Parts: sequence; C-alpha cells; structure tokens
Amino acid sequence: MPNFKIYTVDNAPHTNGTVSGKPFISITVKGSFHISARASQILKVKEGSKVVFMQDTQYPSDWYIRAAKQDENGFVLEAHGVANRQVMGFRSSTLADTIATSTFKSQFSRVRFYATLYQPGVLQLNVKQPKVTPPSAFNRYNGKQE
Repeated sequence: MPNFKIYTVDNAPHTNGTVSGKPFISITVKGSFHISARASQILKVKEGSKVVFMQDTQYPSDWYIRAAKQDENGFVLEAHGVANRQVMGFRSSTLADTIATSTFKSQFSRVRFYATLYQPGVLQLNVKQPKVTPPSAFNRYNGKQE
C-alpha cells in the first residue's frame, strides 16, 4: 500500500497570495519584502500599516515580525498585486542583508520564509527551511523569475 503525503490548505505549496494559504515572508537580495495575504491577515496589517522585525539576541538566527506599536517607527506597508488580496510589501536592503547574514550565509536572489504563529499578532520566520531562488533563475533586469 502506498504511503501518501496529504496536502491541505495549511501545507499546500504557494497559493498565489490567497488568504487561505500558508503565511510567508519573501525577501529579495535587493531588499524587497513581500508579506503574503495570510501573513498580513494574521498580523492584522493593511496598506499604510507599519511592521517591525525582531531578532532574538540569544539565538541571532531567530527572527519574528509583528505590527508596529503606535510609537514605533516601523516599515510602512504598500499593497502589492491584485486588489482584495492584501499582499503587502516594503523595501529595505540593509534589513534584508542583516536577516540574510544571520540566517544563511549564501547569496540568493530571493528567499521565502514560511512563518508560524509565535504568539497572537507575532509570526516567527522558519529560518531552518527557507525556500531559496538561486541567482541564475532570477532575471536581474525585471526582478522576475525566468
């Protein structure tokens, strides 16, 4: 009898930013951050909201994201993609470099970190199994995968 791997909404591969997918944050080497619709929903952020990233000082490769508090100068989110999907993003090449340096040592064009709920309103990035796109598969001129 075959041994089946079962796919559900929770563990299926990327679902084009629909709210039912797995939460993730993608980062490009040039500093573009994309927060999936599901992650945006969990964080309760929308266009114009701000987010902050948190690094565990005891375990520097552990990263978290949450909505910024009112008095914090977080990264301002802009809507990306199709309306009503709530895919958010911002740019910060220095933060992208800091995260990349502390989590993986190789240079990749794009890294997708799936996220899990750490506590209400806080997602932990799964840095142990990132989905990476090597530079050769990424078009330098338009930022799209070939």
